[in-house]
Amino acid sequence: MQIGVPRLAIDYGTACTRTVVVTPGQSWQPFLIDGNAEPSSAAHVDAHGRITVGSAAWRLAAVDPDGFVGAPLAEGTGTVSWHGRDVEVGDLVAATLLMVSEEVIRLLGAVPATYG
Repeated sequence: MQIGVPRLAIDYGTACTRTVVVTPGQSWQPFLIDGNAEPSSAAHVDAHGRITVGSAAWRLAAVDPDGFVGAPLAEGTGTVSWHGRDVEVGDLVAATLLMVSEEVIRLLGAVPATYG
C-alpha cells in the first residue's frame, strides 16, 4: 500500500451501508454520505431501468413505489423484476458501492488504497 493514501472500508448491509475512512496520521472516522454515517442501501429502478440509490431512492419511492427495492441484499442472488424488467441484484449493490466510491473520491480528492 502507498504511504499517504487514504484507506477505505465499506460494509454493505441489508438496511444501510457503513463507510469508514482513515487518512495518514488520523484514526478511523465514519464517512458521511448525504450527511449520514449509515446511508440507506435501498435502490429504485425506474421504468427505463435506471438505478437510483440511497436517500434519493426513498424519495423516488414516494412517487413510484413499484420501482423501490428497500433491501437489495435481502433479494438474494440472481435477478429481480421491477417495472417488468429483470434487474441483477448485483447491479443494485454495485450502484450503492459506486455512489460511495464517487463521494469518497470527490471529498478526499484521491482514490483510497485497496486491499488485496
